[in-house]
Amino acid sequence: MAPLAKPLIVAEHASAKFGGEALIPFQYFKHMREINVEVHLLVHERTREELRESFPRDVERLHFVSDSRINVWCHRLGGLLPDRLTNFTVGALSHLDTQVRQRRLANVLIRSHGFNIIHEPIPVSPKQPSMMFGLSVPVVIGPMNGGMDYPPNYDFASRFERAMIALLRWTSSFWNRIFPGKSQASLLLVANKRTLDALPSSIKRKRILEVPENGVDLERFCCRVAEQKSERFLIVYLGRLVDWKRVDLLIEACAKLPRTLEFNLEIIGDGVLRNNLQDQVD
Repeated sequence: MAPLAKPLIVAEHASAKFGGEALIPFQYFKHMREINVEVHLLVHERTREELRESFPRDVERLHFVSDSRINVWCHRLGGLLPDRLTNFTVGALSHLDTQVRQRRLANVLIRSHGFNIIHEPIPVSPKQPSMMFGLSVPVVIGPMNGGMDYPPNYDFASRFERAMIALLRWTSSFWNRIFPGKSQASLLLVANKRTLDALPSSIKRKRILEVPENGVDLERFCCRVAEQKSERFLIVYLGRLVDWKRVDLLIEACAKLPRTLEFNLEIIGDGVLRNNLQDQVD
C-alpha cells in the first residue's frame, strides 16, 4: 500500500487579498485541508495575519520566512521601474532571496514533520528559475502557465523594456543551470503546449505533464436560463486593474460600439490603475 502524501507547499505568497498568482497556493492549501490532506504551507511573512485569520484551525501548519534587507531594497527599487520590468529584474531577485531561506527551512521541516513531497505552484513563469533543489524528497513544480506573446497593438512596453525582457528570456537556460530547481525536479507541470514550448531548452528533457489548471467551481457558478430575456448586453471584466491586463482597450472598444446597442460594462477589481480607468470612463 502506497504511503499517504504529506505535502509541503512552498510559495512566496499565499493570499486571497493579493490576487494574481498568490491565490493559487492559497486555494491548494484550502481545498487540501477540506479533504483532510496532511498539508503544510511555507510562505513569506507578509501574508501571516491573513492566513492565520483564514485558517484558524491550521495555524500550526503555517510556516513563514521573514523580510530580508534584499527584499526591502528590491521593493524600493521596484517602485522606480515599470511593473513588467520589475517582475523580471528586482522582483525575480527578491523571489530568489526568499527561496534561499525557504529552502533552508524546508530541509528543517522535512526532518521534523516527515513531509514526503514538496510542491512549488508559483511563480507560473516557465523561464524563472527555482531554488527548490537538493532536498531529500521529490519536488513538483507547476502548473506553469506563461510564454505568451502579445499582439503588436496590445503590448505598450518601451523599446528598452522589450530589449531587457528579451535578454532575460534568452539567458533563461543559463540561469536555470545556475539555480537548478527545475532541472532537478521530479515532475514539471505545464498548463498548455504554449508554456511547454516556452520552457528553457536545458529542462525540456525532464518529465513534464500537461495539466490544464484553469477551471470553474460549479458549486459557485452554474448555468441557468434567465427568467426574462433582456435586450441589454452585460459585459464583465474581472481581474486586477494593472497595465498588462489592458482594461483601457476594453473601455475604448465599448466607446466605439454602435449607439443603437444597449449595454452595461461592469469592471470588477482593483489596482494601481483604478483612478486612470475611472477618468477614461468619465
